Amino acid sequence: MISGRAAVFISCSEQYKLPVAYAFRNAIQEEGWKPIIVSDEPKLVAAWTPEEKINEYLNRSDMFLALCTPDDKLQNGTLLTRQNIIDEIARTRSSPHLRDRVCIIKEKTVSLPSNLDPVYEQMDLDNIRPAIETFLTQAAAWGFRPQTKMKISSSKVVNLLDEWDDLFLGIIPGEPHKAYPKMRQLLPKLDKPKQHELIDRLLEVIESNADWDKTSVACYLLEATAEIDPGLIQIEILDRLSRHDDFSVRMQAALILFYFSCSSPGTVPIDLLSRLAKPGSEDWYVYTASINALKQLSLTRPEAISVLDNLGQSSDRDEREAAASALLDVARVRPAIVPLQLARRLASDPDHNVAEIGEILLDLESNVVEEERDHPFSLFTPF
Repeated sequence: MISGRAAVFISCSEQYKLPVAYAFRNAIQEEGWKPIIVSDEPKLVAAWTPEEKINEYLNRSDMFLALCTPDDKLQNGTLLTRQNIIDEIARTRSSPHLRDRVCIIKEKTVSLPSNLDPVYEQMDLDNIRPAIETFLTQAAAWGFRPQTKMKISSSKVVNLLDEWDDLFLGIIPGEPHKAYPKMRQLLPKLDKPKQHELIDRLLEVIESNADWDKTSVACYLLEATAEIDPGLIQIEILDRLSRHDDFSVRMQAALILFYFSCSSPGTVPIDLLSRLAKPGSEDWYVYTASINALKQLSLTRPEAISVLDNLGQSSDRDEREAAASALLDVARVRPAIVPLQLARRLASDPDHNVAEIGEILLDLESNVVEEERDHPFSLFTPF
């Protein structure tokens, strides 16, 4: 369970991630569940290696879905799926909480290792919807019911973009990189009133939450706009997005705040980041970007350290661990910024993992001379 939602670990190959895995991901999101494609997910607090990252996500998952696609071809013509998928199936079989909730969906030409010999369902790459329905039926048999479903009636967003509709052509969910060149080409051609009109139109699509694909692409376009011209994105817009019911919209607010923390740190409303940087209650996408923004701001704004300090005093051990890791990252760049007493408190935390990180932090902080602590944010003084 992640952020109150049933989590589905999707084991897939990079080659078929876009045409196959993302179709399953979107269907799972529509059920209100949390899809996990590890290569798209941020590193968890306790995960330092790729293997640990996979294990952490498996530990937090409620269902396991393996998409066995024809990735490799042997000299004799045999088609195999990627080895990482086979490895993840094997790990899941040894996991007590997941081994009875494994769904293997295989393209008909793929051969699986004889030592696995699993029960599997067929998948036609030219028409994967039946395979998606098969998984949803299996999830229901395991006792999982739709949670808060996303609204996907596309009729509700018809004409919202009118003249801007061409912006959406050629971009699908999972391709945020395609938004930047489009906006980079378009924005210089528009005067300021027209630019603000475009922003308003994108916000209408995002806040309507009526079409998942269009909402995602509108978020990408808004993010690209923030990178190109931060002045077009008012703080009130970010406040609205940060309160949205859909975690992916809140994530977009967090991403934009991160970009602002790099380009114009003095303009970032730290109270928004403080609200979003909550590992105990927020989605990973949201709190990870928010904590990284606070780390960046910590180099120039003392209040960001105070937010991390408060997080480090949370009753939730995940939040304390996230705060300790963030402060350690800051200390490795500029140790004088992190107060010594803060490091001491984390080093004495009752949780072993938090205390272990705190001890490393305390070791760094103990080497900082007092002269450096007197002016940690500047080499100069006003007088």
